[in-house]
Amino acid sequence: MIVGDQFLYVRNRQRDLPPAESLDSLIVSTRATRAQIIGYLDCEFSTGLVGKGSAAWEIRQSTLPWREGRRLELVDELALRGGSLTLLAPASHGMAFSVPINTFSKAELEGMFVRRH
Repeated sequence: MIVGDQFLYVRNRQRDLPPAESLDSLIVSTRATRAQIIGYLDCEFSTGLVGKGSAAWEIRQSTLPWREGRRLELVDELALRGGSLTLLAPASHGMAFSVPINTFSKAELEGMFVRRH
């Protein structure tokens, strides 16, 4: 999601969590192993600035601290085609996304997503 010059990126877990009152109760009730607990925690919420130049798409805050200060790689996997964003290789990633509301002009989208060499 992009609002002004800021973005929010969210990545779900590979598998949805089983129903539980809380994460703590899920871990206790399933007698989760360390690997399972890591899987339960494996999701991402990152925010940053769209920006321009060397700091474009920089992650400023994240639930994965090692991502802070780095570029949001997903941007490099997107292409602007006919006014819509598409993944360059969606089959290899196994992911999909949709943009139900777009209030950016074509020029604004090109400024954010078209690579300049």
